[in-house]
Amino acid sequence: MHPKKISMAKRSSIQRAPSDLFCRMFREVGKDPYSWLYSAKALMRAARSLLPTMEAGRRRLDDPTPAASFEAPVTPIYMLLFGLAIENLAKGIQVARKLPDKLKTHKTIELLEDLHLSVTPAEAYLLERVETFVLWAGRYPIPLNPDDFLPRSNPEGGSGPLNCVTSADFEMLEALASRLTGTLESACPRTRLQTVSDNGTQNESGKPDI
Repeated sequence: MHPKKISMAKRSSIQRAPSDLFCRMFREVGKDPYSWLYSAKALMRAARSLLPTMEAGRRRLDDPTPAASFEAPVTPIYMLLFGLAIENLAKGIQVARKLPDKLKTHKTIELLEDLHLSVTPAEAYLLERVETFVLWAGRYPIPLNPDDFLPRSNPEGGSGPLNCVTSADFEMLEALASRLTGTLESACPRTRLQTVSDNGTQNESGKPDI
């Protein structure tokens, strides 16, 4: 007897029975700044876990021996995760301040401008590159639009593709994320004292440590 063939196009169906409950949960989680802070911290934790692999890859590139094997770099994934973390922080501040909803965008620079949060020219250029990793460079080899593959001017001189990474990016990302985290924590309601620790634990939330 041959096993029944299952179509790969088949997807699980939505169960509508408790729709009111889940729709309410959807709205409440979306407007809870702590949810955005929790997601940002988890993404940063995942990004930092890649640092040893990135360092090992750098040492491998410096190794002149033929035995040094090539492995696909994970730096684009680090930039993707950190870019999503910064985006979550910006959207969390937006939610905490009860500003008009812009949760469907990946344009972090515009989000920060709407929040009147200033960044340096170097940070703006970094965020422009981070957006590139979020939109395509951290997920695919090429963008949908060929124009997005073209070099852009660097505010510090010269030009280069937006999917490039420099050694200064990591420290700058950490500093920017730390600043945004402090802003978000300050904007969170004081009636609900919670702490989301750097290791991903959210106290008094009912969410497990990861």
